[in-house]
Amino acid sequence: MSTPKIPYSKSMIDLIHKIRGRMPPDLKPGVRFSNPEILKNMSEFYFFTTDKVTKELIAELLKEAGGPWYAELNTMEPPARIDDDNRPFIDKAS
Repeated sequence: MSTPKIPYSKSMIDLIHKIRGRMPPDLKPGVRFSNPEILKNMSEFYFFTTDKVTKELIAELLKEAGGPWYAELNTMEPPARIDDDNRPFIDKAS
């Protein structure tokens, strides 16, 4: 899915900050507002986290993002982009 440009509401910004705080340190660089793939990265991370709170926060974020994001979360297969530790490759914005 191509990443559409969406304006972030205050509640979306708050959710992204909460999610980023719950992610492993090595994945946090990919969760920046300058990263145009931030929502795609979140939807991929959804399938790899075992933390129920993080899953709920990501689902809430994608629902609020609107459009196809939340629907895609419910229909997409877990991404195959994983490393040796069975963790997702998160694109890191520079």
